[in-house]
Amino acid sequence: MTAVTQSQVKTSKLDWMVPASVAGFIVAYFGARILMKIPDLPRALYFAAALLPAPAFLWFLWSMARVQKHADELQRRIQLEALAIAWPLSLAIVMTVSLLQKAGFLGWEPMWVYLPSTYFVGLIWAVRRYQ
Repeated sequence: MTAVTQSQVKTSKLDWMVPASVAGFIVAYFGARILMKIPDLPRALYFAAALLPAPAFLWFLWSMARVQKHADELQRRIQLEALAIAWPLSLAIVMTVSLLQKAGFLGWEPMWVYLPSTYFVGLIWAVRRYQ
């Protein structure tokens, strides 16, 4: 039987925060999109709807920071490497898709949809590297 460290206990208690914050952001984003499609709402409600996902995203950032704070060195290294892969990959996707749009090969397409997948590509890469 292996000994459980205090850091592992804290991290396991925080495991629910990241998925819950992601779900909260998704609900807030699509809720805002639905509200913005309602005609004849006061302009202030459109403004509030546009800002609705921001607190949910801040909760996501806060929960990720808390989990990282209590993670062990290997987990921190994996996360850092995943982000180091995701950032340039995200830039390449944004530049390529925007140039294809300008060239007339793609219609309007929300590029942000592709960006979270770059983190998961980086995460898979990093986890495999440290196995």
